[in-house]
Amino acid sequence: MVLAEVAWTLAGKRYAANREEVVAAITRLFEEPDVQFESRDVVWAAPCDSAEASAAKAANGTRTADYADPRIVRKAAATMSALGSGTA
Repeated sequence: MVLAEVAWTLAGKRYAANREEVVAAITRLFEEPDVQFESRDVVWAAPCDSAEASAAKAANGTRTADYADPRIVRKAAATMSALGSGTA
């Protein structure tokens, strides 16, 4: 969830990064040999999902998925898959 906080910080008022800039920053972290990730495939898929996400209706208007949204979905799916196979 640290990457979600990084994404929210970059997209916040201080840095005002757009979705493409946030995805690019997270992608660059994957190029760093000393940075390790839990569930690398899940973490890697989330920025790709975020970059490709289309806008959706929300209670407070239309919004697009930020990094955390697809990351949570991917992690939940991976956990359910592991539980279903009895290897959790």
